Amino acid sequence: PAAAAALRLAKLRLAGEALRATRGAFLLMYAYSAASSARMRRLGLLSFDDLPRLVCAMPKAARLNLEYRMDARFDHWVLDEFQDTSREQWKAISNLIDESGGGGRDGKSVFIVGDPKQSIYDWRGGDVRILAERACEAQRPGNLLEPLVESRRFLPAISEAVNRVFGEAHVRSAIDMDASGATFRWRCAAHRSHDVSQPGFVEVVQAHKAGRQAAISDFFAPISDALAAVRPWEKGISVAILVRRSDDGAAILEHLKAHGVPDAVFEGDGTIMDSPALSAMVAMVRLAEHPGDAYSYNVFARSPLGRAMFPEGVPPRAELSARLLADFSRMGMARAFRSAREALKAVPDSWNAFCEARFEDFLKCAAEFESTRPPSTPLSAFERFAGHKRRRDFATPGAVRILTIHASKGLGFDWTIIPAYERNTLASDTYIDVLENETPRWISSKPVGGACDADPALAAALDSMRRRQIYAGLCTWYVAATRAKKAMTIILHPLAKKDAGKDRQTAERFSDLVRMSGLKSSGDPEWHLKFRPPAPVTEAESAAKEAAEAAPPFVRRPREAVARRRPGELFRSGVPASALFAGGWGSAARRGVEAHAEYEKIEWLEPAAAVNPFLRAFVKPSPDATLWREAPYEIFAGGRWESGRFDRVVFQGDGEGRRAAIYDFKTNTPRDGETREAFEERMRASYAPQMRSYRTALSRLASIPTERISAVLLLASTASAIPVAEGDDD
Repeated sequence: PAAAAALRLAKLRLAGEALRATRGAFLLMYAYSAASSARMRRLGLLSFDDLPRLVCAMPKAARLNLEYRMDARFDHWVLDEFQDTSREQWKAISNLIDESGGGGRDGKSVFIVGDPKQSIYDWRGGDVRILAERACEAQRPGNLLEPLVESRRFLPAISEAVNRVFGEAHVRSAIDMDASGATFRWRCAAHRSHDVSQPGFVEVVQAHKAGRQAAISDFFAPISDALAAVRPWEKGISVAILVRRSDDGAAILEHLKAHGVPDAVFEGDGTIMDSPALSAMVAMVRLAEHPGDAYSYNVFARSPLGRAMFPEGVPPRAELSARLLADFSRMGMARAFRSAREALKAVPDSWNAFCEARFEDFLKCAAEFESTRPPSTPLSAFERFAGHKRRRDFATPGAVRILTIHASKGLGFDWTIIPAYERNTLASDTYIDVLENETPRWISSKPVGGACDADPALAAALDSMRRRQIYAGLCTWYVAATRAKKAMTIILHPLAKKDAGKDRQTAERFSDLVRMSGLKSSGDPEWHLKFRPPAPVTEAESAAKEAAEAAPPFVRRPREAVARRRPGELFRSGVPASALFAGGWGSAARRGVEAHAEYEKIEWLEPAAAVNPFLRAFVKPSPDATLWREAPYEIFAGGRWESGRFDRVVFQGDGEGRRAAIYDFKTNTPRDGETREAFEERMRASYAPQMRSYRTALSRLASIPTERISAVLLLASTASAIPVAEGDDD
């Protein structure tokens, strides 16, 4: 008993450490999210995730009016890739879908397409269970549920491989249900191919084991061997290499470029610095500013660029640093890099089309760095600046395409190569969901070892997480295996030494699942010799097809001139022309701009710092208060386009009790001889129409009735706060 109690205490301690890590991650992400949200709001922008959230937060009456208008306008709803729908997205549209469903009521219809085996966006909120719920709904009278098992994409060899590896019975037996329950909703009906005129080809090979731990380099040779055997670029065969991570794709691309593949492209976000020639140019920049940098000196001196620029021998480090710094100062970075390129192009086999393409991006980056950097920014900051620049390449017809499995979704290729490099098992993650079915949900860092067993909630969360992780992994590999049309090559993750020669009882990786299914190379290995690319479409056929598919001509309504108003500019009085030439004209406006910039930096002040009514507006009124600072807006109302900017808006409460306060900064000063009371009354009367416009705009934007929105003028010159009531401008 004592040992058991000590073990439980140790597990709880590990769980506590995980909770502390969770709290740290939460505080970091909360600060990031708050800063990002505030920046977006100041620019008047919305993120994609804001749209369903705002719809769900609308007052019931306003949402019913919106849904009534949309239901009256649209008769048919078509939803594709429905398995990736999130709960919040579904809540935003479910009323409209339910209203239009029900067996063609009033000529309305809903058409939903989804494949639960392609649910690969669980990590960003996709909930495949919604599709299952709609499938149950479709079984009611008047609805139709139609499973699709016939593929018009792939040939029989591929459909047989998919059935063997992903068949429901095989997955259930290969993955230990008692350990994870991972297949609790995995369903895979037998696939069949529409085209049975050709067998197709499936090849299963083993990655080379280069060292103690598997690496992406273990897959290089099998990929090169497969491409060299088929040479798809000569036969018009579309080929894709599908990877799990972008850095794997970049590594494969570098290998193929170095081993004679004429045209290979990684279709993913990558750095512009993936050319050795550019690395030598960056070393030039570092060395120019740091004469003692021996590493940069050796990189440059031993590179083809160093030998090209100094054929008689690279000067000593200090001398070279001084010469490079003088060149950058005299010519600028862009011209200096062009000069280096010309020297390198004179060296045989040192420059090619790939280097040229990367150099163009590199040159644009250098020009941007020079034009935007402050004088105090050192030259060496260019390396980090260039390292953050991203680019995306797109393959031309006939190129070997390398792309992530997620990016390949919805596409098809004559031949796919799947290097199953698996860093982790199917059920591995850093975080677990706790209280998954509760609101609000929260997550925790996964405690090490078996610490989750000490707490029932953590144990249940761990089991749920493992189920979802294995399901998501199965979906990802299923998507990869179903991209092929005619041929597929699967390169399996190498077996560990301890597992060599053994029959596995459970599948921890996709490669284990393939081995346990008994999948072997099958079909016609000479498929590529019989391949016939589709006949090119003639211009006449293309024109006839476009004419047949052309939509009715779009007729645009006549343009209407829309008056634009700016509440912040409506209430300024005119000035005589002579004042424009008077000394000091415009200083008040500049003072106002500078003051607003300083006020914008203030989020909240401590109560002790609020020594006057002006500063008390910066004190957080309640723990749930939220803030807009310098938030621009655009609305269209009453036939007019209105542009404005809220200086500061404080929101409190939630739901029907939500309220807001608008604070507007004014840097006006009293006139000569004007009392404080008269000055404040003049400000209230002058700016009451502007405050009324702001109150109306905020009511529309935030769905808060105007009676729950207050408006206050903050006068900097008198440190006072002047409430502006609804009828002050009457």
